[in-house]
Amino acid sequence: MRILKLYLDNFKGVAAPAIIDFEKDISILKGPNGFGKTTIFDAIELCITGEIYRTSVFKNVTEDRQDYTDAFYRNRKNKDTILNLLVEGYDGKKFTIVKVLPASSTGRPDEQQNTTRYKAAEWRILDTYLVGEDEFAQTMLNLSDKRTQQEVEAALVGPDGGSLTDLYRLFAYLQQAENTFYLKKTEKNRKAELDHLFGTDLEANVVKKLNDRLILLNRLEGSLRSKTTNLGNVKDDNQDAKYVKLLDLDNEKFDSPHPYDGTDIDQIDEKHLGFRDRVVEIEKFLISFDPEVYKKNKTRDSIFQLAKTDLFLDYTVLRELLEETTYRKLLNLTNLKKYINSDNFLKYFVLQNFINPETMADYETNTKFYRQYLEYRKGEYRPTTVEARLKEIVSWDEGIEIEERQAANSYLDELDKSTTSLNDTQVAISDLIEVREDLSSAFEKMPASHHEDESCECPLCGFDWKNISQLTVAIDEKTQKLNKYLEGASKNLNTFKKKIEEEFLNDFEKKIDRYLEDTSSRYNFLQLLKRILQASEGYEFESHSVLLKEIVKEAEGLIWQVVKTNEALVLDSKKLADLARQSVLIDEKVFERVSALKGYKYDDSISLLESQNIKLENPWHLNTLNSEDSLNSQIGEVRAMLVDKAQSIEINVEKLGGNLTYMYKDYFQEDSEKLLAARKKIKLKLAYLEAEYQNNRRAAYRVLTNRHKKIEKIRDLTKETKQKYEGVLKTYKREMIEKIQLPFYIYTAKILQNYQQGMGVFIASPGSNSDAIRFITESESNHDIVHHLSSGQLAVVSIAFTLAINRVYGNTSLGILSIDDPVYELDTLNVHSFVELLRRSFMDNYQIILSTHDDDSALYMKYRFEKIEQEKVALIDVQKTFFNTAESPS
Repeated sequence: MRILKLYLDNFKGVAAPAIIDFEKDISILKGPNGFGKTTIFDAIELCITGEIYRTSVFKNVTEDRQDYTDAFYRNRKNKDTILNLLVEGYDGKKFTIVKVLPASSTGRPDEQQNTTRYKAAEWRILDTYLVGEDEFAQTMLNLSDKRTQQEVEAALVGPDGGSLTDLYRLFAYLQQAENTFYLKKTEKNRKAELDHLFGTDLEANVVKKLNDRLILLNRLEGSLRSKTTNLGNVKDDNQDAKYVKLLDLDNEKFDSPHPYDGTDIDQIDEKHLGFRDRVVEIEKFLISFDPEVYKKNKTRDSIFQLAKTDLFLDYTVLRELLEETTYRKLLNLTNLKKYINSDNFLKYFVLQNFINPETMADYETNTKFYRQYLEYRKGEYRPTTVEARLKEIVSWDEGIEIEERQAANSYLDELDKSTTSLNDTQVAISDLIEVREDLSSAFEKMPASHHEDESCECPLCGFDWKNISQLTVAIDEKTQKLNKYLEGASKNLNTFKKKIEEEFLNDFEKKIDRYLEDTSSRYNFLQLLKRILQASEGYEFESHSVLLKEIVKEAEGLIWQVVKTNEALVLDSKKLADLARQSVLIDEKVFERVSALKGYKYDDSISLLESQNIKLENPWHLNTLNSEDSLNSQIGEVRAMLVDKAQSIEINVEKLGGNLTYMYKDYFQEDSEKLLAARKKIKLKLAYLEAEYQNNRRAAYRVLTNRHKKIEKIRDLTKETKQKYEGVLKTYKREMIEKIQLPFYIYTAKILQNYQQGMGVFIASPGSNSDAIRFITESESNHDIVHHLSSGQLAVVSIAFTLAINRVYGNTSLGILSIDDPVYELDTLNVHSFVELLRRSFMDNYQIILSTHDDDSALYMKYRFEKIEQEKVALIDVQKTFFNTAESPS
């Protein structure tokens, strides 16, 4: 694997897009603290491993209970954060790893939208892509196919290369201030991380599984041993007893042929005691219970209950009224009581001879033209001029003779010809004169009392002329003035209109007036019948009319045979209502209680009372109906009688079985024959349960003993296999550690040089039976170096260990050494030794990326590396690359 280029945009302190070139074998990043050296290492780590490890280390520093406003590594809000890492994979192919935090991100992983937003250690919010080499520096990428971290690692180190999450930090990257990452792990965790390096992680996993299996087998063996012991003494011989079914039930396990089937051996004793107690309890009930006493007590309780049941008490008095015919008649009487308060129903009854299709059709025929003629003569919009009246007449389909229609049409034709020769003004004046004469004529026909009124307003203009004489003179004068404006033809038109009135309209309208006078009363009576019929919709008139005639003898005589006046109709309706109210005495509340009983059957309850010689007398009939108060009084007497009868029944409560009385119903279905049969079987049932219990214990003992022997054998084999695996692995690991010991000792000695307690550091295990990893000096102390080395010395050891394992296992490493500020805690001699070690041992086979904040150290390292090959070294000024200025960023 090789890192070629890094593209950063809006990441941490880098606001604008920037590219770092790692084409050369050795890259030295220099610049003051805070200007982006660690930012570069973080970006590389994030692209390769999918996270920045130190955020996981510090994730417990903050509680993360509240949402954060944005990701800590995003420079500007509302802008995408983009990292592109151009790399060469294990197979030599070049591709770009892309990490994007979209500006539209919710700050939560897609699968956990209810978590805290933008948590520092939450890296799943970043989208990951793999694109080609050519797309490395493009700002507008068409990203659609998201990739997983596993796919990224497979592209970098191959499908069998393993997880880079820990290997990268252990072998390829030492971060600033955390370069002792591996040394600070526990001895066992150090060993676990080396399992993959040694190729023993699969075998170590097998040992773990064997150990887990051994723990499980030990637990199982102990459980089987305990169960076998708890069974105690088991009888050798089979217990033989005949099966009998005690109860006529299917869901009672204790009463089945195999009551202990499916019972765990740990629970068989408890279940047996439960079954036995159950049968003993039934036996106790069978001895104390008397079915006859139970029957008497049940009868007594039933009578008490009936005395409390309001519906049944109503039934005892009202039961005869529930017969279908009687109830229907009662329903009609109740409805009739409502109807006699209806004025429309009463009038319907009086006028029933006329409210029928034949009579009403006859009336319709005789008054057929009444509305038509009435509108023509007295309607609000009746025609007034001669021409308008003629047009109205000829528009009728009926109500006009053929000769009359022909005459009217002829007059209209003549009027049309006469009007054609006149101008619009003459026609308007002619029409105005005609309208004035019509209004004057109507005014003159008004009663004389109106003319004698103090106010005498003109019907044409509304002016008050004080008296009729002055008004008449004024009208005549105005008419004469209007006539002066008319010429010969227009005067002839007015003359012709008067002729039409005299020859045709006057006679025709007198005929209409006679018709209206003759049919007015018939028409009004027909409208009355229609109103009554419409208002009576929904009434069952026929049935209630018959019922009314039955109960009110005078009702028949109030039915009209001939038409009378409205006053007579009001009087007859009132008389009918008064007579009906005197005869219909149904109490509506009583009827409601009768109706509430519909659908209820109390035949069994009545039979029960009759079996106890209890008679229910004086039920109500239609002719004995009374008020609700009377009903309540009679029901009170029935209730008291029932209570007395129930109290008179004597019960021996000791024969009821006490709190086990429920068994008679639940177990024996209140059947005395079943109960007597159970008394004979109860001892057999107890014997059968005991026999089945002993047989099951003996069978369980045999099964558990065989199972215990097999488990012991499997446990011993598993223990032996585990010990063999552990022995081989420990031997192999010691051999592998011995391969690291020498270069590690040499590297630590070269870099430390003037360490007072020895030349170098050894790798050892704390005991012969342990494969944990411990770092010690060559002194007599066997303490781990983390307890007595300084931070600078620990940094040297950490660097030396990373170099040693890369030296020994270089064929499986990543081929990269990236160290963030390695000289941070080293003195001058250490720095010199460190650079020389890299020059002599790693420069040819590794891509090396170093950083330092010290310009002298950067120049020194560049100088030393270039002594071998100048073209392989690049000194990158991070401050100038990211900010293009010597001033610090703000």
